[in-house]
Amino acid sequence: MATTRRSTVTDRTRATVLAAASDLLIERGVGAVTIDAVIQRSGVARSTIYRHWPTRTELVAAAFDNLIHPPPSVPPPGPLGDRLRTAFAPIVEAMSDPGYTALASAVLGSMLRDPELGGLRERFVAAHTAPVRMILADATASGELAAGADLDVAVSLLVGPVIFQTVLLGLAPGAELVNHAVEGFLRTHAVGASAARGRRITSRATDSRS
Repeated sequence: MATTRRSTVTDRTRATVLAAASDLLIERGVGAVTIDAVIQRSGVARSTIYRHWPTRTELVAAAFDNLIHPPPSVPPPGPLGDRLRTAFAPIVEAMSDPGYTALASAVLGSMLRDPELGGLRERFVAAHTAPVRMILADATASGELAAGADLDVAVSLLVGPVIFQTVLLGLAPGAELVNHAVEGFLRTHAVGASAARGRRITSRATDSRS
């Protein structure tokens, strides 16, 4: 019973500290997440914070993890284009939230300037692109993509337009942008039925605009 109570208190303390650090991250950016600021905001003792997060970098990383959307799951087997569009749906939903986009931009920018946070940037990118990468790996194994395809380049070609639209242009992405990215990728990189389907869809879209 005593162990259970201690565990509950520990969980509550961690949640309090993470809430304080997350609020500072949202309100004022990475630079505001200092141990002193978190102590003042949370009321938790310095020694307790350091017991859970030995460094400020670890606390910032935990606060960011607390705020980011969960990574999308890998869609079930099916046509390559359909699987890619399904994988993009939660990414587009997250990037359509202005608060989340601003947070991601600010934090990722800070990570570029702070080498200690580089690992967190890589973890964030990997988590959000892992489903797309796994789909492309499946497609390579099944022959829908050419053998030896560079998956890093392929992921960049697919995810890049969404990041450009949201982070650089400040515009919410939508289904049309995803369709253009996916079908353009299929036309130039897929083989067999997937490539032909990409050409047919593009042709129909062109005819409808004529």
